[in-house]
Amino acid sequence: MKKTVFILIGCALLLFGCSSDDVYTPEGGDILVEYTMAIDKSDGIRHTFKDNGTKFDKIFDANGNVDTEYIYNANDQLITINSDIRNPGGTVLGLEKTEYEYEGDAIIKLTVSRIMPNATFTKVREFEIEGNTMFVRTGDYPQGLYKEKYEFNDQGHIVEIVFIGSSATQGFYNYDAQKFEYNQSNSVVRSEFVTGFYSEETQTFGESGTGIFERFKYYENNPNPFKEATREIYKNYIIAPNAFKKGLFGDGAHAIFFEKFPSDYIYAGDTSNTHYFFRDGNIIFQQNGLPKSGFRAVAGIPFEFTYAE
Repeated sequence: MKKTVFILIGCALLLFGCSSDDVYTPEGGDILVEYTMAIDKSDGIRHTFKDNGTKFDKIFDANGNVDTEYIYNANDQLITINSDIRNPGGTVLGLEKTEYEYEGDAIIKLTVSRIMPNATFTKVREFEIEGNTMFVRTGDYPQGLYKEKYEFNDQGHIVEIVFIGSSATQGFYNYDAQKFEYNQSNSVVRSEFVTGFYSEETQTFGESGTGIFERFKYYENNPNPFKEATREIYKNYIIAPNAFKKGLFGDGAHAIFFEKFPSDYIYAGDTSNTHYFFRDGNIIFQQNGLPKSGFRAVAGIPFEFTYAE
């Protein structure tokens, strides 16, 4: 399973380490206006929010140019994400456009286009909704077998993602999956990556663990400032994680969709190859518990939130 396929694999993280030295500062409002961080010029460094902090607005680069823009329809549904395609030095090479189509509240179609000067590459996925599960099916597969599956629990949180390979060897299809666990507060605390096969003859799945997992932790007493903006775009993120990879999003981004402010994120290939993507240093919180400033990731990248009353 390629790391880029899944929601939570990347290289920069917005999760912050905890410390006994964390301090509190006077109130600064509770409506999220802006989030900034000092990172590489090829990524977004300033995120703005609109409609009283309930929607993502834009991401700006280090030069103040718009890198990414989020567009909503009259029903407050996210319909388009326009994001620059850049090389490591920050030069704009093209545009990636992610478009969602809805039937009522359900996402039924996803179109991702990479628009380059001399060519446009487009991938379209159409979804079938059955209860709490979204499927992508194709005529190339045996009857009843899907290409992709996104299963959600009754709280609307993802519990399993499955990608099934398009070719079979002697009646067996390989598949990759990711399974999620939640705590009593319905916040994600662990995910595990699984590989296996599907037997066309018996119509059953066989699986084996990969030894790769993720773990998430949260501050117990500090609310998540992103929760209002992320509340209505959770499924948009789940089915198209690459559309949210700039700046704010990356490793461990799943945790910003829940009630409490995330602290630690661990991605581990095995017990001898564990990666801790958080900064163990001071974080300043407002008296209302919302984070004000601190450091993120192992490199200690400074971040700051701006709020309105």
